[in-house]
Amino acid sequence: MVWMDVTEQRSKRCARATSAVSVHRRHRRASGDQSEVSIALWLSERRAAVTEGWPMSTAPLHPCPGSPTCPHRVRSGLCAEHSLQKERTRANRDVRKWYYTERWKRLRHQVLLEQHYTCAEPGCGRVELSLNVDHIEPHRGDPAKFWNRANLRGLCHSCHARKTGRGE
Repeated sequence: MVWMDVTEQRSKRCARATSAVSVHRRHRRASGDQSEVSIALWLSERRAAVTEGWPMSTAPLHPCPGSPTCPHRVRSGLCAEHSLQKERTRANRDVRKWYYTERWKRLRHQVLLEQHYTCAEPGCGRVELSLNVDHIEPHRGDPAKFWNRANLRGLCHSCHARKTGRGE
């Protein structure tokens, strides 16, 4: 009996989350309002939804795969220590530094606002807070291609992983 109550509560919470997204999309279409205020309102509603206790999936903890002797347990990927170590030894380390600059953060924010936090992949259209900003044509260390606004678009994680997996 208790299990049914928990399942029912979760389905109601998921329905509220889904309706919040669809209401936002309908509001944008109906009013033609493409402003930053609309996005900010939607983001604040999503943050409030998360703090209300809507369901969030959590993966179990497992040992860090960075080293067999590492004492840290992680949900995914590497622990902070091994992640930093891996980043320091990457072949394209000098180019990777560009992603941590204020200039990149501003450019990324501009791209996401212009797209209204919606995935740019044709046929997807997901609205997410954590979109990846993707280089349409890989920059391969060329600063002109890296900083070119016309070469950037926001993709949801699954579309970005699919594109990156194809080597594009």
